Amino acid sequence: MRECLYHPVQGYYSKAESKRFADYYTSVDVHPVFGRLLARQFVEMWENLGRPAELMLVEAGAGVGRCAVHVLDFCEAHMMPCATSPWSAVPLAANRPRFVRSAMRPPDALPLRP
Repeated sequence: MRECLYHPVQGYYSKAESKRFADYYTSVDVHPVFGRLLARQFVEMWENLGRPAELMLVEAGAGVGRCAVHVLDFCEAHMMPCATSPWSAVPLAANRPRFVRSAMRPPDALPLRP
């Protein structure tokens, strides 16, 4: 499966061109509303955490970062906290297979701090 998805030449997610019209739609591809809803939720969570000075969001999906763009665009348009530092840099997961393995772990196996 790793070869099918991530092979540098033939991998499904390794090609630069968008598969938006050639394959299937994900929530992010259909409309920016998914990112807008996430942005609102992220701000609420950030406020519930006491507005920490540092908060890192990571786009760990297999796509091209479109979700992060939608989140940040919405934040900027509505002057929400996520439009400025420390939220403005949302890194893409460079080593996606590693993040996929982490995402598939049961929640009680993840290293979380209180």
